[in-house]
Amino acid sequence: MYHTLPEGWLSVKDYILIDLLSLVFSTFLGYCVRFGELDLLDNLLYRKILVILILMDILLILVFDVFRNIKERGYYKEFANTIKHVMRLIVFFSFYLFITQQADNVSRRMILYSFSFYLIISYLTRIFWKDFLKSFFQSNKITRSLLIISTEKGMQDILDSVVVDIGKETMISLVYMDTSSLSDNLTKYPIVANKDTVLDYAARHWVDEVIIDDNLDDQLVEKLIEQLSTVGIVVHIKLKKNYAIPEQQQIVQRFGSDSYITASINYISTKQALIKRGIDLFFGFFGSLAVVILTLFIGPLIYIADPGPIFFKQKRIGKSGKPFYIYKFRTMVTDAEDRLQELKKYNQLDTDLMFKLDGDPRIIGCEIDNDGKILKKGLGNLLRDWSIDEFPQFFNVLKGDMSIVGTRPPTVKEWSKYKYHHRARLSIKPGITGLWQVSGRSNIKDFETVVELDRKYIENWSIGLDLRILLKTVVVVLNKNGSM
Repeated sequence: MYHTLPEGWLSVKDYILIDLLSLVFSTFLGYCVRFGELDLLDNLLYRKILVILILMDILLILVFDVFRNIKERGYYKEFANTIKHVMRLIVFFSFYLFITQQADNVSRRMILYSFSFYLIISYLTRIFWKDFLKSFFQSNKITRSLLIISTEKGMQDILDSVVVDIGKETMISLVYMDTSSLSDNLTKYPIVANKDTVLDYAARHWVDEVIIDDNLDDQLVEKLIEQLSTVGIVVHIKLKKNYAIPEQQQIVQRFGSDSYITASINYISTKQALIKRGIDLFFGFFGSLAVVILTLFIGPLIYIADPGPIFFKQKRIGKSGKPFYIYKFRTMVTDAEDRLQELKKYNQLDTDLMFKLDGDPRIIGCEIDNDGKILKKGLGNLLRDWSIDEFPQFFNVLKGDMSIVGTRPPTVKEWSKYKYHHRARLSIKPGITGLWQVSGRSNIKDFETVVELDRKYIENWSIGLDLRILLKTVVVVLNKNGSM
């Protein structure tokens, strides 16, 4: 699914929220220091003042674009910017008191304390949040992968046009359609494919979006649009010619000085994307707290049952082919990955693109009876039956690698065996739960059915659909139908 990147205040909404919280906290603190009480909300006058300050703060942030380029500002510039903002707020608030003739009713010491605290707290929280984001995503600076398809002659024109609107978090790769060489490059960006290998490259590597040069042959352009967009890759093409585009979601947007038509398997608005991310952050935060608590109890039990790591870490393939590490509570013996190959022949799914085995002997606590039958017992099966082993994935959700609702992320080996059309299921973030998981997954043994359900979810996505899947997930877990 594709959505345009937030612009203006939406791109710094987290800083705005933190600033408002700083103002509220500072006002309460100033009131407490001045009057020695915490009953600000019970005082009609100061409750009204708090509301006025919040509204003024929002207005000043938007009018003066206070947080523009905040990520590029150093400590000194940030402090100067904070002082300017606080001084503007003082001037506007003083003018309000003068107009409403309330200056004599308000404690000047309380206002002085509040603005002093606000200056310090606002500055420190801005610095802290910037440093936190930088350190948290230090190993994951690149968040978007863009492939540009053109010719040797036309490539520089596209780069000059679009790079100005592309942030530092975007990885740019090039495809020359008029040469087989991958080395003769006059730009700083890598050449990764040519006319013969572009589709295979897109199917096997991390590619979020593609820009296609309209100077290429029309039939070639239409072929690329069809084959790339139908497998979930977002395609941008200049709005100059009337190309035959498959029945995809389409929007028009600008890159640099040119207008492009964008084709995607589905398109959601920035508002919808923010709501979905907000839901992820909500569940991710409280889910991560639950993981910390669960670890205190489950961690020792896992170690006692099978000495080794408490958490299981595995490389998976996420949105658009981007690799990431998934986390779970360990429910299998430490050499489970090494023993997988010998169990492949017992796979209950009619494919080698996924693996499922009821009574997997690698699960901690499994026993074998006298007839050689595997008995589902022990801690590992208990954690799986109640989906408790999945809880550490809330860290993945909080980090942004996963969503609460999405598609199942394949392993690296599974991904390497994907056919071209299978890639469509990776056009969204993988999820802890999803449509396939709540659609009687125990009875689904055909991988093509899984792909069909995933594509159905992607093409018909809505906030309402996510909420319905979440409710069904609760029912599935309570019925102990296995892990999500």
